[in-house]
Amino acid sequence: MAWTHHVLPPTTAPTYGATFGTDPKQNAPATAKNGPARAALILILVQLLGSFGIAALAFAVGSQILQYLWLFGILSLLWFLMAVAAFVLAIVGMVIAVRRPTRKREAVFALVLTSIAMVWIVLRTVASVLPY
Repeated sequence: MAWTHHVLPPTTAPTYGATFGTDPKQNAPATAKNGPARAALILILVQLLGSFGIAALAFAVGSQILQYLWLFGILSLLWFLMAVAAFVLAIVGMVIAVRRPTRKREAVFALVLTSIAMVWIVLRTVASVLPY
């Protein structure tokens, strides 16, 4: 029986370390840093601290809150824009984590936190629009 081009003898298999058809990037250690995911986490932290700051300001103003309503509107808009930026950065970080050999923990954590923040914003907006 002779060997054909469809069947090769077992001694002709490549033996140089990697198997045929694998991507060398998949075998690399996950050591690269994920900047967008880290930036999303920092934005979420700043947003959380800013929320406590807005609440403290509202408590300090007390009954004079109508005089400072414009300030709360600006702070709420800034809070919303930070949440959107963090969400976009978390998605970019997740794409980077999937395509490159990076740690996925930061990207997943950032995506979960920003998703919770976005759901909170939507629920808070709907609750403020609906009559009681």
